[in-house]
Amino acid sequence: MVARYRKFDPRTWCDEKFVALTPDEKLVAIYCFTSRQANRCGIFVFSPALAAEELGTSPQTFRERFRKVRETFRWGWDEALRVLYIPSWWKFNSPENPNVLKACLADLDELPQTPLLKEFYSNLRYLPGTLGVTFRERYPIRMADQEQEQEQEQEQEQDEESPEPPKPAASGPEPEPPASSALATRDPDPPPVMAFPVVGDPAVPDWPLTVAKLAEYRQSFPHLDVLAEMRKARQWLLDDPRRRKTAGGMPRFLGGWLGRATNTTRAASRGFQPKGRAQDGYATDILFNALGDQPDDGSGDF
Repeated sequence: MVARYRKFDPRTWCDEKFVALTPDEKLVAIYCFTSRQANRCGIFVFSPALAAEELGTSPQTFRERFRKVRETFRWGWDEALRVLYIPSWWKFNSPENPNVLKACLADLDELPQTPLLKEFYSNLRYLPGTLGVTFRERYPIRMADQEQEQEQEQEQEQDEESPEPPKPAASGPEPEPPASSALATRDPDPPPVMAFPVVGDPAVPDWPLTVAKLAEYRQSFPHLDVLAEMRKARQWLLDDPRRRKTAGGMPRFLGGWLGRATNTTRAASRGFQPKGRAQDGYATDILFNALGDQPDDGSGDF
């Protein structure tokens, strides 16, 4: 949820880090705090393309200024999932009471599973007293998991510092580890960003949108808020099972969806405003109504 108001400390103008920025970089910093993309917790999905458009600059120029601001203030940034984390958010936008804090934390339900959430859950610096207690009560399991991870990291560091016993002299060449053990040490794939309902194989009810595929779409459609369009497409399929695709047809369906969203955005920028549901990205409904809304086998464009 987007808060209607933001607090901006006037002492920011005298902060040594803020003073070191150029005027354009200062504007980017203020935008990140006060834009409609921010939520009430300071960790939110952030579209650099939308920010560049609203600030009237090119995406490349904005990215350079955005990088400088993040490095200056040590903000967290998940490039794959487009999530921005401002650790000092509660300092300037502290909830008035525990009930307000609980309402703010509801915004976290809209976030993808980004690694930045671990930093967010462990940062209680600007939530003193009852606010900190309320935060821990709301997320006790996650806080406990982080404490356990910290203990495991400390134990691992102690094991690495302790001297290893001398190894016996080898009588021959050491055997190579089996291929299965090499595969077992490979880092697990990150969880999917979201899952789309599909048809065809009852054993495969969902098609996962991976982090790599999302990054691929973002590279191909740099001027779109791709994650927002993915949510629209998923909801479109959830609302009417007849529209669902096979798992093999999902990449082509999503590629077509993003292509049509790009065309709609360009038309709007030129002053053309489509009527009805097309304004919300549902122009494909017109085509489905004409074609009979039948689930395809992945061979069509939709």
